[in-house]
Amino acid sequence: MSSTKDMIVDLNAEPLPGDVVCAQLYNWARADAQTVFRLWEPPYLTPATIDPALRRIFVVDNETTMIRGVVVATLRPRQGRGA
Repeated sequence: MSSTKDMIVDLNAEPLPGDVVCAQLYNWARADAQTVFRLWEPPYLTPATIDPALRRIFVVDNETTMIRGVVVATLRPRQGRGA
């Protein structure tokens, strides 16, 4: 069964320390942006994973790393019997 979760993000909420936030990481040289979900521990975005490939910490500088919203709810499908 898939572990996909849907999230509800409040784009107007002010993030508090410990909140899960939606952020965007910009690479202006490549004209590229990446959306990530991380824990907000000012001034850092920290991962909540043991996967070494995803453990990078980002400093929110509002130029290359910007918080876009706060995760206010997650939705998961019912487990089992073809939910």
